[in-house]
Amino acid sequence: MPEGFKAWAQHLWGNKFLFFSVTIVFFVVFPTLYIPVLDHVVFMHHGISWEWAVVFIDVFVFMVGAEAYKWAKRIYTRSK
Repeated sequence: MPEGFKAWAQHLWGNKFLFFSVTIVFFVVFPTLYIPVLDHVVFMHHGISWEWAVVFIDVFVFMVGAEAYKWAKRIYTRSK
């Protein structure tokens, strides 16, 4: 596998559909969320407050579950 910036650019252009999809979404999402008139008047979005607690709790539960799964799988495969 070639190394360096040229190899990175080749991998980037390897899937043009994925590249342009991610690029377009990147440039559409930020104005939608961070331009106040577009955010509040057109799309009727508002910032979240207490919902961040739900996000952090869900991330914590997911990480604990993933690590518990890996631990159990390691114990199970070690016993075979």
